[in-house]
Amino acid sequence: KKIRETEKSSEKEIPLLVHTDSNIMNYGIKTEKKFITEVAENRNFENSFFNFFVQGATCIINKKMKDEILPFSEKFYFHDRSIHLIAEFIGKREYIKESTMFYRQHEKNEIGAKSSVIKKILTKNYFDKRDRELIQFLYEKYNNSLSKEKKEKIENYLKITDRKISRIKRLWYKYKYKIPMNMKKQVFLFLKG
Repeated sequence: KKIRETEKSSEKEIPLLVHTDSNIMNYGIKTEKKFITEVAENRNFENSFFNFFVQGATCIINKKMKDEILPFSEKFYFHDRSIHLIAEFIGKREYIKESTMFYRQHEKNEIGAKSSVIKKILTKNYFDKRDRELIQFLYEKYNNSLSKEKKEKIENYLKITDRKISRIKRLWYKYKYKIPMNMKKQVFLFLKG
């Protein structure tokens, strides 16, 4: 129903993605804790840069999006992430604040709801290199379709994730251009670069 409403409200046919929330299930124990609500409600384009909040199992897309994503590019390292970014770049993303599934959290999840902060500091960076490459790829692919404002925001993200630029300068870009990044990722940027 939501995808039909969104299609009707759009001036032209655009790629659409509708997704919902989920409840976290830790090691077989069901909880009422939501996976993504707060971050997914933020509809600002730049919110998608450092936040992975679209789960493929909760998605529905329209035909225009299907035609846009197929065949999958080798750059699409997570299909749900790629579809999410395409919706943000050239289409529209709608979020339904309702849990439609249980998300099973386990210690080997590649993208999960929560894990050890110390383990992340030792092993992770503040951004995924593959994600930067995906955003760069989509920026180049859709450059002619992007608004000036979106282009500037993508260029700013690419500066913040450019390891050739000093850490302090990248943090300064993050604040200057108001790119949302949670505190953990800011600490990773400062400590690990």
